[in-house]
Amino acid sequence: MKSHRVITLLTDFGNEGGFASALKGVILSINPNVQLVDVCHQIAPQNIFEGAFALFVNYRFFPKDTIHVAVVDPGVGSKRKILCACTPSGIFVGPDNGIFTPILDRERKSEVFEVNNPKLFLTKISNTFHGRDKMAPAAAHLAAGFPLEQVGPRLKSWERIDLPRPKIERSKITGKVISIDRFGNLITNITGDDISCLGNVDSLSVRIKKRVIPKMVRYFGEAEKGEILAIVGSSNFVEIAQNMGSAARFLKTKIGEIVEVRK
Repeated sequence: MKSHRVITLLTDFGNEGGFASALKGVILSINPNVQLVDVCHQIAPQNIFEGAFALFVNYRFFPKDTIHVAVVDPGVGSKRKILCACTPSGIFVGPDNGIFTPILDRERKSEVFEVNNPKLFLTKISNTFHGRDKMAPAAAHLAAGFPLEQVGPRLKSWERIDLPRPKIERSKITGKVISIDRFGNLITNITGDDISCLGNVDSLSVRIKKRVIPKMVRYFGEAEKGEILAIVGSSNFVEIAQNMGSAARFLKTKIGEIVEVRK
């Protein structure tokens, strides 16, 4: 058994009610030698896209043998499969509902299995808590060295979610707000790589809700306190923020708002 292997947990359970703690208890009962890390338990209930995005921007910062458990599972108890995706950057265990779409799009050299070997599950299985009874114990056994080829059959296809892509033109890129963080920063689906074709960031302007931000900045301190700014954030996505404030509240903006980056 390998000691101190990392297992991360991402759920929509919140921090109340003990649901996230139940996952940890199951894992540690099977394999007490793992190191558990909470990625996030505040994903909006049943919001698969939000869970997919949160895991996508975080997983590459963990050791490459990390096992990531993602439980945003509105289809629990149905015929939906449980996946185990083995990639060069980690192993991912979760429901087959598209939550691993952006990761599997990036990690091309991947193998995906259906997790259906009863040896990996608890003896008694609830119809409403597969995260505790199937996914968490499967991750614990995998961390202890359970062979991947024995988790279940290899899959050639799996469920996907629609990932909005920006429209790239010669002089502008059109995208949308896909996430809002706890600071009120508006995170778009436009990446730093996308805008590189337009020129240096200080030569670009950003438009949202008829408001034009005349120049992108490289760090928050380049803007005055309370000023609305545009920046390539730490996850390499273009963000709209308010220095020392909330852009989402100030601009009264929601997810889906159109954003343009222009020369």
